[in-house]
Amino acid sequence: MTIIEQRITLPNITLNVAFSDNEEDKPILLLHGYPDAWFGWEKIMKRLITNGFRVIAPDQRGYNLSDKPKHISAFANDRLIQDATDLMTYFGYKRFHLAGHDYGAYLAYLIGLEYPERVLKLITISGLHPTVFQNLRQLGIRQWLKSWYLTFFQLPRFPEKLMQYNNFQFLFQNHSTKLTAVEKQRYQNAWSQQDAVKSMIHWYRTTPKKVDNPYLKMPVLILWGEKDLYLTTAAAKVNLSYCSNGKLIVIKNASHWLMLENVKEVTEMISDFLVEV
Repeated sequence: MTIIEQRITLPNITLNVAFSDNEEDKPILLLHGYPDAWFGWEKIMKRLITNGFRVIAPDQRGYNLSDKPKHISAFANDRLIQDATDLMTYFGYKRFHLAGHDYGAYLAYLIGLEYPERVLKLITISGLHPTVFQNLRQLGIRQWLKSWYLTFFQLPRFPEKLMQYNNFQFLFQNHSTKLTAVEKQRYQNAWSQQDAVKSMIHWYRTTPKKVDNPYLKMPVLILWGEKDLYLTTAAAKVNLSYCSNGKLIVIKNASHWLMLENVKEVTEMISDFLVEV
């Protein structure tokens, strides 16, 4: 099985999408977070294909080779949700498994809440449930300090300049410490796309979507790094409280970047979860 990469035109956006050609296997949509691209999932994608899943991983709007709308309003949560569901409709799937990392996990929760009839099972990695995200202060000063970037990104222009300074030094300093030279070049190419840095930050400049009923009924697997620099383990436990059929696994000595640094372990956990009856 091979991974194909192409631009796909949806009703409201054109996205660059990587997907496998094993159409007969069960589909799983993989949503990256900040400041990633589809290839943040690539190592896990290859293993999931071997385990019998069809993988679909877009560059989300504003990232890498996908379209980059000019206005902040174009990055509203509802637009991002629609992109994901439209993409799976394009591929012909009414129901599918869904996984997200970082902001992609936050978005995956929203999709599970808004379209529960479409999501078979949900996997979130190092990301916050929307209700938790909107009530960070309730998690205490430690989580509030870890979320410093949420306030920083509200500043005009300066965050963009800092991100681009010295060949994206700041972004690399806040990414996985285990990136190879080839991987670093790949990220640098993605961040160098016109308006990419601005578009990525715009995700954080929109108003978070309010959720009326925060409880998820489908099976949910939450994966968490014990040494995440941006999220406390306490936040993971609050995430779990909104899942009526949820499971939390905290990986010892692991960072925020589980799908890059704990590939074998994470793939096995995802695969085992998806085949559970």
